[in-house]
Amino acid sequence: RIDASAGSGVAATNDVPAEIRGLSLSGSANAIDITIADASAGTLAIGDNTIDGAGAEGIDINKAGAGTLTLDVQNNSWNPAGTHTGNAFDARATAGALALDFSNNSVVLSAATGVLLDGTGATLTVTGFANNDVSGNTAGTGVSATNVRFDAIPGGAFQQVAAGATTIGESGNGVGAAGILLANVSGDLAFADLDIYANNGAGLQASSAAAYTGSAGLQLAVDADAASVSAVGGPAVDLNTVTAALPFQSIDSTNSTSTGVSLSSVSGSFSTDWGSIFSASGADFAISGGSATVSYGGSITDDVGALVTIANSTGGAKTFTGAITDGNDGDGSGVSLTNNGGATI
Repeated sequence: RIDASAGSGVAATNDVPAEIRGLSLSGSANAIDITIADASAGTLAIGDNTIDGAGAEGIDINKAGAGTLTLDVQNNSWNPAGTHTGNAFDARATAGALALDFSNNSVVLSAATGVLLDGTGATLTVTGFANNDVSGNTAGTGVSATNVRFDAIPGGAFQQVAAGATTIGESGNGVGAAGILLANVSGDLAFADLDIYANNGAGLQASSAAAYTGSAGLQLAVDADAASVSAVGGPAVDLNTVTAALPFQSIDSTNSTSTGVSLSSVSGSFSTDWGSIFSASGADFAISGGSATVSYGGSITDDVGALVTIANSTGGAKTFTGAITDGNDGDGSGVSLTNNGGATI
């Protein structure tokens, strides 16, 4: 057991290959602090550890050197009795390449963000992201990834990353901000089971810089009837320039400050038989562009603004079979359909 009352529990600079395994540790700074600032290349394994507490990050990875770091982070857990001030897992690459397998980690817990990945200025490739559990006691966002590529074998055409069963928060105890935020990401990411509970932000939000081709853009998938998303204060699902294969079991959005569901330039398919969208400040269900086949069987209830907007869709059937209810006091906008050549509504 390592309890560092000053500094980090374990700290290393430019030390690869290396392995940090089987420890219970805490630090007044980070529990584990790794910095690669030179051209060092190799493999770093962080596994089977318990993070008891941290004054800053639980596991902090800073990749700033020109080499390639292969990082394997698996089977770690966060002690719910500890104080976890900063991000539970924080990996940032600003130069060179970082290939990360972050899998089978449990009770990921933070007073900030659960998992933060940022590849701005470098190449951060997630090769594994399976079976992670972010605690509902996390005060911020569950998972935030920016400028990241999901690709099981880096280089060439995308190889699907199998995300297994991923849980963000719990029913009745959602994370304190958004669930999963994927900003300007690319690759192919597929969940066998996905459950997201977000108490103050989007449930699942994803965007890419280009349409999906197999070597550019983003494809998201989940097994049939194996995903549930519940969001308060944000959209249940917000996708921009994504190819989707998302047959949700249920989606819920309550009092979103934007939309309840937003699909912008989305292709593929998006569906759920169950769900509820209640009182979004913008359109409750908004579709803009794209050719996705969309089927929504849940309810939509609002008093102000548009309940459903579909504009500039180039194809795909759009089906709404649940109750759509306006307050009917003259200040709602109902359903808006604009310039949807090729789409069936």
